[in-house]
Amino acid sequence: MVKDAFSHEHLFSQHSDRIESSMGDAERVEWQRLANALRRCIDATTTLAGDAGALASLSRRAEDLADEMATLSGARGVALFGGGAESAAGAISAGVPFSPVMGQLNPIAPPLVLHRDGDTVTGTVTLGSPYQGAPGLVHGAIVAAIYDEVLALANMLNGPSGPTARLSVQFRKPTPLHTPLRFEARTDRVDDRKVVAKGRCLAGDVVVSEAEGLYIRIRLPE
Repeated sequence: MVKDAFSHEHLFSQHSDRIESSMGDAERVEWQRLANALRRCIDATTTLAGDAGALASLSRRAEDLADEMATLSGARGVALFGGGAESAAGAISAGVPFSPVMGQLNPIAPPLVLHRDGDTVTGTVTLGSPYQGAPGLVHGAIVAAIYDEVLALANMLNGPSGPTARLSVQFRKPTPLHTPLRFEARTDRVDDRKVVAKGRCLAGDVVVSEAEGLYIRIRLPE
């Protein structure tokens, strides 16, 4: 027999040893607080208007914080996956806290929160200045990265899944910054190892882009 290497159950079982030793509730609260503060720093960094003296003061304090964090960094390995099937069926992003695309505890990740609605993965996000491409608009690469995540998650939660083979994004209208966006994704069809997922992004009631991804299932011996 074979097992889908990218099935939801297999992914979490592969990381079970690190998940069991992951952070406690109190630690996660403070980690989330730290990540939120760092997100605010990243956002502010892209729009600073201080003079050289003010920037020098900020630089010194940021360097001190980085040095202090470095003393704790690497003290233990933390799995990308930090929760089991139950969390992924509800607030999916809680199960992948360090994802670079939707990790709640990863300050470089967009503040994306996803949920399962039947066979569809939906996500909401408001993207600020760190994600700007053209003035006032979200960078297309950020939109594509979010699509890659939500399409793959839709496959994972519906059974068939695998790494990305092709991702196509049709930008129908510019994607605005500082505007609530809604991403929707679902598995469209499965042909043996090939899995096709489709999605769209809305700003209000307006569809600003659509995407289609091809994912290849990798199977491993049990």
